[in-house]
Amino acid sequence: MSLSVRMIAVGAAVALTGGLVAGSAGADPTDTRTSAASRPDDVAVARQATDARAGQTAAEYWTPERMAAAKPAVSQTRPSDLKNPPKMPAEERVAPGKGAKPIAGEVGANRSTERKSNSRRVGKMFYKFGKQNWVCSGSVVNSKQKNMVVTAAHCLWDKKKGWAKKIIFVPGYKKGKSPHGRWYAELKVIPKRWKKWGGRSELPQADYGIMLVEKVGGGKDIAKKVGAYGIQWNAKFKRKFRATGYPSFHTGGGVQKTCKARSHLWKKYSSPKSGWGLLKMKCRAVTAGSSGGPWLHKGYINGQNALVNSFKRPRWVATPWFAGGVAKIYKKYRNKDPR
Repeated sequence: MSLSVRMIAVGAAVALTGGLVAGSAGADPTDTRTSAASRPDDVAVARQATDARAGQTAAEYWTPERMAAAKPAVSQTRPSDLKNPPKMPAEERVAPGKGAKPIAGEVGANRSTERKSNSRRVGKMFYKFGKQNWVCSGSVVNSKQKNMVVTAAHCLWDKKKGWAKKIIFVPGYKKGKSPHGRWYAELKVIPKRWKKWGGRSELPQADYGIMLVEKVGGGKDIAKKVGAYGIQWNAKFKRKFRATGYPSFHTGGGVQKTCKARSHLWKKYSSPKSGWGLLKMKCRAVTAGSSGGPWLHKGYINGQNALVNSFKRPRWVATPWFAGGVAKIYKKYRNKDPR
């Protein structure tokens, strides 16, 4: 096992799974006596909306020069920092299930398109924390409103800088081009645990989030435009995955890269019966900048890139195990339209 673990996208790295909170912080993750109101799988959410005017401003901010210069941070997490969250209350655990089936989108976004090296359903995310410009990855997931993107929580919120600003999501981004347009984040949702531990990386099990997006200048919903993956939770630990993202090291972040391997449960930092877990698989292609990119199994998102052992010499990548927390976020926001 490597002596260091690295978040693969943003300056502030943190947790992913479990409940969400509006403003207030969660309880100590080592304290199993937390009240029902502060447990990690509560359905309250931390969120921030952006109106169309702010979305247009964000699009104007991201000039080709700024997009090319934006970089992922290289923060490091020590294994001694990683912790196991408290046991999830029984009523918050969910059975294995699927939120939605994949859809093709416009004519041309068919299965053969998805086998190529640059999927329209995977995109590059540009955003600001403070004065610094950053990059992440994300993917479009099918929902009733056709407006949802899955990414990493550490791409959306930082304990020191707060919410990410001027977010633009570019599906199918390739070498500076936006072939399917630009989309701004109307709503950002993260687990409440991220609000407490979002400046560090103790809880990568909770490092997930979603955005509800709208096309800059208006237009067709993103899932109808480019297609969307399905989403699945409480799936098997051992299965073949395809992890995709926009790694900045070695390739400059201009194109998508993919790893294909079989996953396994990282037992030391997992408690499936409690609703938490991390999955790992061998991977050398997905590094910094790939955070938030999907783990795919037969067209369904089962996780997203959160941790790697090294940026320059990666050997494995890890994802939060998508379980009850993801299911609750998805179900709560699949039919939301912030407009």
